[in-house]
Amino acid sequence: MKRLKLVLVTGFGVATLAACGGGEVIVQAETENIETGEAIALSSLVVQLLPFNRDQVFDSLARAYPEPEPPIPDTIIKLQEAVRVRRTSGGRSRLDGSPRVTASSRSSTGWKA
Repeated sequence: MKRLKLVLVTGFGVATLAACGGGEVIVQAETENIETGEAIALSSLVVQLLPFNRDQVFDSLARAYPEPEPPIPDTIIKLQEAVRVRRTSGGRSRLDGSPRVTASSRSSTGWKA
């Protein structure tokens, strides 16, 4: 019985420490050289991460603007589809020349975004 308690307490302690452990966020920002197509790192780019509660933001918007959301125009849907096709085709070039920014998170639990 004591062994079971020790195993349970140890397991709970490890799970708690893993869940509360700090994580490392890595942000990679790059743009593409128009002439060569080579990726260029944007080392001086300032990135700010702001924590927020997504559900609370949507609830606040729904309370502030109770009328229904307008429909998305067909031109926007076609542009979204073009971006999706471009991304799934594996091409590294940007449609509009904008920088590529990716982020991932590492922690003791091994979670990545």
